[in-house]
This record gives sequence, structure tokens and C-alpha cells, in this order.
Amino acid sequence: MQRLTSIEWARAKEPISHLSVAERAADNHLKMIAWLDARSGSGWYYVTGDNYHFGSQADATAFRQWLSAAAAAA
Repeated sequence: MQRLTSIEWARAKEPISHLSVAERAADNHLKMIAWLDARSGSGWYYVTGDNYHFGSQADATAFRQWLSAAAAAA
């Protein structure tokens, strides 16, 4: 997936899916970003604090499922 810059985010015109994640430790945040960066596909995401914005609902759903699986494994 592509991580948008602030300027790209401001210009985003596509439908946007939003997911707010409870505040987590910094290393968890880095793991989430690494997972998103490694995810294949032409989708995009943008992170502001604990809010994650996605260009498609499918990407948001996949991220939510990964978070649930990671929490269950911990």
C-alpha cells in the first residue's frame, strides 16, 4: 500500500474509510505501519495520530482483521 503525504491526503477525492484505533505503545504503532507498508495492492492509507484513513473499505477491513488477530495472539 502507498502511504500518502500530507499534501496527497489533502487532495484525496476518493471515498475514504476511517478507522480509529485506541492509543497503543509506540512499538505497536510501528508494527501497524510496517504491516500497511508491506501490504500489496494499489490502495493507500494516511495516519494522523491514532486515526487511520484508507482509500477502500477492503483495506480498512483487512487492517481491522489483522489488528484483531494480532491482539488475540498477544
